[in-house]
Amino acid sequence: MLKENLKELPLDDLLILLATSQKNFAVSKLYKQGADVIQQNKNQLEKVQKAIVDKRENVFPQKK
Repeated sequence: MLKENLKELPLDDLLILLATSQKNFAVSKLYKQGADVIQQNKNQLEKVQKAIVDKRENVFPQKK
């Protein structure tokens, strides 16, 4: 999933996607599915985590 698409998802959907990404990453490491698959799952997990952080920052606007 592209970063732009992740930014458009609501926070609830991002949290579901986070759980799925965490599971995929853990399973790929557990079954030693190869460096490419593990790295791909890790990258996906990091993208989802960043999208959640960005979404949460938008929810709580900074006061000046």
